Amino acid sequence: MLADITRAACAKNRVGDRVTHDVGIGMAAQSLPMGDLHTAQGDVIAGAERVHIEPVPDPLQIVQQPQDTDVFPGGSAIADGEILGQPALAATLDAIAAEGPDALYRGEIGRRYAAGLARAGVPIVPGDLEAHRADLLPPLRSRYRELDLSVVPPNSQGFVLLQILALVERLGIDPDPFGPDAAILARIVGAAGADRDRHLADPDRMVVHPSTLLDDGHLAGLADEVRAAAEPAAPRAPSGDTIALVTADAEGHAVSLIQSLFDGFGSGILEPATGIVAHDRGGCFTLEPGHPNELRGGARPAHTLMPALAHREGRLAAVAGTMGGYAQPQINAMTLIRAFDLGMTPGESVAAPRWLAYGMEPSSARPAVLSEGDVPGPTVTALRDGGFEVDTVGVRDGSVGHAHLIRMTEDGLAAGSDPRSDGGALAG
Repeated sequence: MLADITRAACAKNRVGDRVTHDVGIGMAAQSLPMGDLHTAQGDVIAGAERVHIEPVPDPLQIVQQPQDTDVFPGGSAIADGEILGQPALAATLDAIAAEGPDALYRGEIGRRYAAGLARAGVPIVPGDLEAHRADLLPPLRSRYRELDLSVVPPNSQGFVLLQILALVERLGIDPDPFGPDAAILARIVGAAGADRDRHLADPDRMVVHPSTLLDDGHLAGLADEVRAAAEPAAPRAPSGDTIALVTADAEGHAVSLIQSLFDGFGSGILEPATGIVAHDRGGCFTLEPGHPNELRGGARPAHTLMPALAHREGRLAAVAGTMGGYAQPQINAMTLIRAFDLGMTPGESVAAPRWLAYGMEPSSARPAVLSEGDVPGPTVTALRDGGFEVDTVGVRDGSVGHAHLIRMTEDGLAAGSDPRSDGGALAG
């Protein structure tokens, strides 16, 4: 399976694809001043005329001279409509298809990657890659109505989705995001998000066991926080580089997958010998002394990625996934509520207007909600009456996430892909 997927990606990267505003490296018609893009040595990479809709990190570090990279051939950003080929990345994927993950973590690809990063001043050595391990852990599970929900355990924030839905049931509110209890739903998101920020970390360093975050006494305390109307946080629009995809078959096999560099262009470091852009997930550490998620060597940072599966009576009921940073739990919660509580189709569930308490960032000071322009007026009023400032963005705006959902129905599979993204849905 891994070999088949990576070989397809290899072929795509060798041949290349046309750069558009939303595909490939995603250049938008927006000017940048000369000098915003630099090499690791500080050399200017030409005056780029277009950048992604989200600002490119400044500086974007290229480990070698720009003419030696696939993404900036000749030192210039590729124009809209031109072909972007990435043969170095294709060769890396070829090696992974043939040798598996060891090609990166214990092979020549990893050694070249580490050497390139060292030239950019990154203190990663081959031994760091060799020390990597992947832990295969059972999911965290919780019940909502008739559904058994499964999420990835820490260091993922998946438990926040389970807390949100458990609090919806415990408090007996109308779960409709456009209903009369919208402000309470926003406060539930706030309480669960604050709990995440207190506890989530490398599971080897967490003070509170993940299962404790879902026990009855802990949820009762969160419900008290909601009743006390503790202030939520200010929303911020995202600058991200994350995708989610979901797939399922008639035999009950399913995958919810999220791939992410975290911020747009990740760390802003492209290693040209391998074609790999380094992510910046380490930005999720905290510098707060004594916090379980405090930055330290060898630790895994708290992260936002949270695939989700739902079962009913032991059979697969739904596969959900979304991008959206720290807002992923509330986006998935809204999608599942709309599908299972309100009876919407998967397409309707992911396309419906959306509001987000906090936006896509962790908590800060101002109680506010990020709302799409077509959220109904009474809902906006209810949120404002509940003490929230409402910051309005456009209709079907990417700043409220891209969600996808597959449901198993009596007639077979039904799928919905978020119209805010450039993906699509196919069921048959």
